[in-house]
Amino acid sequence: GVVKQAFQHKTIARPFEKDVIDAHTCLLVDPEGMAYLQKRAISRKTIEAFKMGLKTDQYGVRWLTIPHYEKGQLLNIKSRSLPPAEKMFRRVKDCSSVLFNSDILQENPETVYLCEGELDALALLDKGEKNVVATTTGAGSFDATWVDQLGHIKKIFLCYDNDEAGQKGARE
Repeated sequence: GVVKQAFQHKTIARPFEKDVIDAHTCLLVDPEGMAYLQKRAISRKTIEAFKMGLKTDQYGVRWLTIPHYEKGQLLNIKSRSLPPAEKMFRRVKDCSSVLFNSDILQENPETVYLCEGELDALALLDKGEKNVVATTTGAGSFDATWVDQLGHIKKIFLCYDNDEAGQKGARE
């Protein structure tokens, strides 16, 4: 699947920064949303640094939003449904798939923690680990460009979930 992705060409869309700001403002004043993230070991300081947000769709489902930036450019926004809704994910259609927090790779670290998802990466970052990135497309996929981005790293710790999907993704 990695090779196939490398040869696909399509128009890439861009999300709107205003959507990030509006959702971020909503989250900061929402006690339930903030409590959910604090329970996941993510502090207000990290929430603010990564502009995490909250929005509610037309069906009343509340979505945690996680913007994906690379070199200061907003490239996508991933959303995760919040309980009590069934766990679901979505991203802005036709936008790039990037490694979350990939700018840290520009500093040429020798060691990197590669997490299965953004929330795990944010928890590690919040605990003081600096060299942390995450996949943004789930445990079952890995974009070909990410291989190039990680190619110079001497040691990569895979931090995937201990479920079937996470363990399969880590092996592959």
